[in-house]
Parts: sequence; C-alpha cells; structure tokens
Amino acid sequence: MMLLLRRRINELAALAAMDDLTKSLNSREVKRRLAQEVSRSKRQNTQFCFILIDIDALKATNDTYGYTAGDDLLREFAQLAKSKLRLPDVFGRYRQGDEFAILALDTDSVGARIITERLRSEIAGYHFYAAAKRLNFKITFSAGVAAFDNTKDSIDTIEKHAELALGAAKRTKNSVAIYDVSLESDARKSANVLPEPTET
Repeated sequence: MMLLLRRRINELAALAAMDDLTKSLNSREVKRRLAQEVSRSKRQNTQFCFILIDIDALKATNDTYGYTAGDDLLREFAQLAKSKLRLPDVFGRYRQGDEFAILALDTDSVGARIITERLRSEIAGYHFYAAAKRLNFKITFSAGVAAFDNTKDSIDTIEKHAELALGAAKRTKNSVAIYDVSLESDARKSANVLPEPTET
C-alpha cells in the first residue's frame, strides 16, 4: 500500500513539473532546478551554464497560420531539442510563448557554446510539420549563454546575463551569443536612446 502511495505521489510531482503543451519541464520547475544548481555550484565549486532560447519569428507563424500551427511547432521543437541534449542537461519552458531554457551542467561557456551551436544547426536543418502535417516549416532560434561564477553570481544575475546575451543574439537571429560584461554597457546605451521628435 505504501509503495503504491509513494509511486502515486511521484507521478503527481512529475505531472506538476511538466509543461502541458510541450511535455518538457515547466518554467517553475526550470527555476527550481536553476536554484538547486546555483546552490550546488557554491557548495561543490562546480561549473554550469544557463542558456536561454527564443524561437525566431514564431509570432509570424501564429499570425499567418494560426496558433494551432504555432503550438505544433513548439511541441515538435521541444521534443527534438530534448533528444539532442546530453542526458544530465536540463531542458524546459522558460516562459509561456517561444522561450526555452537549458541548464548545461558541469560545463563552461566554451562547452555550452558547442552544445548550443550544435542544437542550433540541427534545428535549422530540420523540417517541422504542423496542422495535421499539412504545413512544412524550417525554423531557427537565437540563444544567449551565461556561465555561472560561483564567487559572485546569484540566480538573478545569471538570469540577467542570459537575457542580455539572448538580446544580442536576437539582433542577428539564428545565432548564439555568450554573455560578457560589454553587453551591460550596450544595454544601458540602448535604454538611454530617446525617440526622435516628430513634427505636429
């Protein structure tokens, strides 16, 4: 009886950690795993990288073909991405929409870039099908990679660093950017650009 109860509890916990659409980890579970990895890195001096992925032009797909087609793409993308990653790595939805995250464990920024570039190449060369396989798509993604520095970083800083790197990658699309401190000044410059006045 206790064994059955324990199994049922584990099944419910697994369901609670899953994103309904993509059957990958949901955002809450990704952030929980990120917190665990931050704690492990500080205790054991381990390396890891946080990678944010944004599918390019998914909004255009939704606008042109409808959200059913967009959802089909997200599902197939998630399944393909999970199959191409290493077993220890963590993959899941980062936010609702077209953003996903990878925790590349025991990996520095060089290794994480190799992992992400390999996945980017696989995705760019794959034919995605949607809307009961009536539509055939080629898609790409942009990705930002941030390595965790356990001497000074926190959950907030590594998320911020990955966001900044993702923003840099999205400027060219279908690319991977690695966080470095110069992205901080680039972001400040962008924030201080005022719109041109218009004549009335």
